[in-house]
Amino acid sequence: MLSWVDLSDSDAGGAPAFAEDEWLIEAYYKVQVTPFVSVQPDLQFFVNPGGDNTVDDAWVGSIRLVVSF
Repeated sequence: MLSWVDLSDSDAGGAPAFAEDEWLIEAYYKVQVTPFVSVQPDLQFFVNPGGDNTVDDAWVGSIRLVVSF
């Protein structure tokens, strides 16, 4: 998945906010371990998190375990 957020160049009062666009790239895959159990790893990469170019880009990872009864 690719996500793009176009942030305003000014804050609510009209003053410059120095915001940058935020980008998110996400990849995931579902592995069916058994007929009722699956595992889904997920990896995300944020560019300009929150639109603030002074904040470092960020990696986020997670694992989802699904058990169906």
